Amino acid sequence: MILKKDEGAVLCDFAEVYHIYNLRDFDAGYISALAAGLDENSRTVRMMSDVSASLDEILTAMIVDRLSYILYALAAKKGTKKPDSMVEALIKKSKQDERKYKIFSSPEEFEKACAAGGK
Repeated sequence: MILKKDEGAVLCDFAEVYHIYNLRDFDAGYISALAAGLDENSRTVRMMSDVSASLDEILTAMIVDRLSYILYALAAKKGTKKPDSMVEALIKKSKQDERKYKIFSSPEEFEKACAAGGK
C-alpha cells in the first residue's frame, strides 16, 4: 500500500486536499478512492510514479533541450561541448531522490531519536 512507501507524503496530501488528518478514522476503500483522485502533481502520485518533476516541468525542460540543441547545431565550432539535457537531469534527480526524513509515532519516540543524535 502507498502508506508503507511514504506515509508522510500521503498524510500531507490528504491534509492539504481533503482536510483529513487521521486516515485511520476512515474505511480503507474510501481512502483508496480518494487517493485515486489525487492530482498528478501531488506528492503521493509523484512518489508512486517515481518522478519528482511535474509534467509541466518536464515539458518545459524538453523545450529548453530542443532549443539548446538547435543553437548548438547552428553555432557549434569544433570542440564545442554538446549542451547537457535538462530532462535527463530531472529524471536522474528523481531516480536519486530519497526521502530524508523520518516519521515518528509519538513525541517520546522523537525525543529518543534526538537524544541518540537523530539516528
